[in-house]
Amino acid sequence: GEGSVTNGFLGESARNLLAPYTITATPDPGWVFASWEGAGISSSEPALTFTMQPGLVLRAKFILEPLAGSAGRYLAFGGENFGTILDVTIGNGGSFSGWFAPEGQSLPVEGRFSASGQATLFVQSVEVRLTYDGLTKTVSATAGGSSLEAARVRVFAPKEKVPNVGSFAVILDAQDPEAGSGFGTLRITTTGAVTLTGWLNDGSALQLKGAMRADNSVLVWDEATPGLIGGLRGILNFASTDVSDLSGDLRWTRGPLAEHLSVAGCVLAKKGGFFSAKGAFEIELGGAGLGSVFTADVLPAKKGPMTVKGANPLSLSAALSKSGDEISGTFTHPSRGETVTFRAKGCPKQGAAFGFFVSGGQSGYVVVTRP
Repeated sequence: GEGSVTNGFLGESARNLLAPYTITATPDPGWVFASWEGAGISSSEPALTFTMQPGLVLRAKFILEPLAGSAGRYLAFGGENFGTILDVTIGNGGSFSGWFAPEGQSLPVEGRFSASGQATLFVQSVEVRLTYDGLTKTVSATAGGSSLEAARVRVFAPKEKVPNVGSFAVILDAQDPEAGSGFGTLRITTTGAVTLTGWLNDGSALQLKGAMRADNSVLVWDEATPGLIGGLRGILNFASTDVSDLSGDLRWTRGPLAEHLSVAGCVLAKKGGFFSAKGAFEIELGGAGLGSVFTADVLPAKKGPMTVKGANPLSLSAALSKSGDEISGTFTHPSRGETVTFRAKGCPKQGAAFGFFVSGGQSGYVVVTRP
């Protein structure tokens, strides 16, 4: 390690036997003093008072400062249904606060890391061990049989380039062919702010916060209390393919049930959108008690409602959003007689729009394509 000791003690020096001496170890920048080592001597204090013995050898041990550059927020989701959460913020001098939430628990953590990056707490009669690793720049937590490692959330300097800036259409596939797909818009600003807003396939609004990690993946989550039943959270990764620009997994916990939502998304154009192309589109509706699949051809309009071509037994009406990438409308459910609202969002790379409607407490699907 790197550091120094009191002048006159470095190397070999003559001392009076049985005389008391005090020696102090001083670490260089970026290093910390770890311990004194010697015959019968063990101390973690930089200043050591000792009695001189014949042939006494003292060694000052220095280690790299484990907390150098550690300040920031560390966030991770793990475990079944992303039910384990670690969200810790490190401040000055190794102080920290946040949550460790193993499955079914919410354990607030607050304290200070030791010079070696360790901390042990007892929260609600549970022992929680936290470790900061200065090499990987991660925080890990262990409690009982649960453990999780969290990377630091990126914070961008004023002129630093933020990756993946823009808007993305996000389709949330519930992996049930009869159920609809939720959807939303993921936005990443030039300052690195991340939001995901839209709709879940039960008709409830989707509003998630987000944060970018060192590998440029994005964590998104709602405002549910960490570790408690309920909530939506997940991980999104960016990779351009023929059919998408991002992918990922979200876990949507409703009461005692958890639903896996597979995510696909694509870049949204600044002008126009999936529905800006000329020509007709085909709307397909299914599930939620329709009995059979219903289709209708529609012609887009720059303003006002779209035109339905041919027979229209469900009295379907539709209109485009101002952005040109979403469609919404109504139809009459054939067996229930109720007016039902449907919504869908276009993903240009997939050549289709996906969405949902809700009737009788069930989610039905909407798919819009070009014939």
